[in-house]
Amino acid sequence: MLIMMKIVFAEFPETKASLKWFSLYSPSILWPLYGVSIYEVLSVLNMDVQLFLNDSSRTSIWSRRFKIKITDKVSDEALVVNSRIYGDLKTFLDLLDELSNLDYKDDTLFTIGGSPAFIYTPSGLSGSDFSKLLNNIMKRRLNIGDLYVYEHPWDLLRYFLTLDLNKNLELVKDLFGFEEIRRGVYALGDVEIDDRYTYVDTSDGPILIFEEVNFEGFNVLKGPLILGGNTLLSNSKVYHSIIGPVCKIGSEVGDSLILGYSNSAHHGYIGHSLVGYWVNIGAGTIFSDLKNTYGGMRVKFMGKTFDLGTIKFGSVVGDYVKISINTSIYGGKIIGLSSHVSGLISGNVEPFTIYDGWRDISEDMHIEKAVEIAERMYRRRGVKLLDGEEELFRKVFQELREFPT
Repeated sequence: MLIMMKIVFAEFPETKASLKWFSLYSPSILWPLYGVSIYEVLSVLNMDVQLFLNDSSRTSIWSRRFKIKITDKVSDEALVVNSRIYGDLKTFLDLLDELSNLDYKDDTLFTIGGSPAFIYTPSGLSGSDFSKLLNNIMKRRLNIGDLYVYEHPWDLLRYFLTLDLNKNLELVKDLFGFEEIRRGVYALGDVEIDDRYTYVDTSDGPILIFEEVNFEGFNVLKGPLILGGNTLLSNSKVYHSIIGPVCKIGSEVGDSLILGYSNSAHHGYIGHSLVGYWVNIGAGTIFSDLKNTYGGMRVKFMGKTFDLGTIKFGSVVGDYVKISINTSIYGGKIIGLSSHVSGLISGNVEPFTIYDGWRDISEDMHIEKAVEIAERMYRRRGVKLLDGEEELFRKVFQELREFPT
């Protein structure tokens, strides 16, 4: 595949409140939704990829931390991609190839499932207000069954749970040059698995292991499964999941997506859930993912109810959340970023909140304390709090005051 056109990822239209509840640390095109991110896939294919971002505070942080190209304008021919597109990776790459070979004379919007997905522009886009732009250009509908534009983080989780993970792992394995170290197990770099202490089952799909993954104690690994670089597994049971980089896992994790730098180092259960960056989950914590009635799962958010179309669904946990020991979380709950929770969690928890579920008592997390805790956790992983990052925390803190449950 040789795509010479510039690829620009952008958020359009405006990011939903639910995604603001969830994410702060990293732009979504860097989330390891395939074990690697869309940005890493396109970079391996030598594509010219940029992120359109009209936000100086995030631009300053993300460009320095992740070395990603960020622009505040699209000045020439480009294919602008909604950052919230997700689904089958090969379908996405084939569609990029097709759209990048267009020869249209006018700006054209392509929709998937009624949502804006791509804009082809022959000469660049003026202005940063995508909402206005989308109302004034030619529109074409794409009938693509296995690509989606997610509006909320629970949509992303729902699509992940229906994804053919095996098919995507095979493509990632080939693109990144994983080598088979035993039947159905593939690794980048040196990885040692001691058969005396680790049970491996690849009958349902392969296992991909990135560099510097370490195994301690007794572990059960069942594919399809991806383990991110510099992750530690100790007395864990992990299956049908994507574990991002620099995590510590000592619990049961099934059918879940953990983005990175997060810990569930002791016994517990995370099922059918989405966990962001820099989350710490205490021993004995249980994520419920099934109703006693075996009824359909729902998410309630900002006065609306969203039917998820499945009987198994866990929770969505935002960046920087801390979950105390022996916490029990009902299915279909959203725990907002930088919150601290304990006890029984039977409802959503707003960002920057300290919530005691046993006594049903909540109070605001002081922004100074939130930054201090983030910096402490950074230091434990050799990451620095960058100049301007505290100001970004404060800005997001103020923004989220506008979004009640």
